Amino acid sequence: MSRLRADDLPNCLQDLEAGAVDFVVAYASRKASPIAGLRDIEGVRIGRDLLIPVAKRGVDGRPMFTLDRRNSVAIPFLRFGATAPISRHIEPLLRTRELRARLQVVYENSMGGALRIRVRDGTGLAWLPKSLVAPDLEARILAQAGAGRWQIPLDIMLYKMRQQENALTNKIWGFLKERENRPLLATEEA
Repeated sequence: MSRLRADDLPNCLQDLEAGAVDFVVAYASRKASPIAGLRDIEGVRIGRDLLIPVAKRGVDGRPMFTLDRRNSVAIPFLRFGATAPISRHIEPLLRTRELRARLQVVYENSMGGALRIRVRDGTGLAWLPKSLVAPDLEARILAQAGAGRWQIPLDIMLYKMRQQENALTNKIWGFLKERENRPLLATEEA
């Protein structure tokens, strides 16, 4: 039997260590890893994504808010909560590019879907996974709110305990590990 459960990442990792789940799927980047410091957990990359700044598209077709133009007005910022693991990927960019002074937090939520709703309403700018907002970009509801230098590459990782007794889990892991550097789908880029 298989079952999929969505939960806060710290709870998922705790359940993985306790043997209550076989796998955990999470984002990792060069700046942050959800398993940093956890020696008994190993990961395999199963996909890639990007965190991109997005904003509602204005009547002129451009994003209502953009990081590429400097002005004296603060940009309304919709951010992941400080305890949301995905915020660990964004914070280094905010620090190194000195964006904090340009962004005014107007809404905070740990759920990407909730931030997406606020972006679609025109409340502000948010960094969201491209896979989440791709339909909105295609439908021209949202627009990227900055050039490529504002994007954050992410690996989609599958994690498991190093010592795994379950034969089926080990078989799945072996298959994914063998294919780690090859796309799972013919249309996916390596």
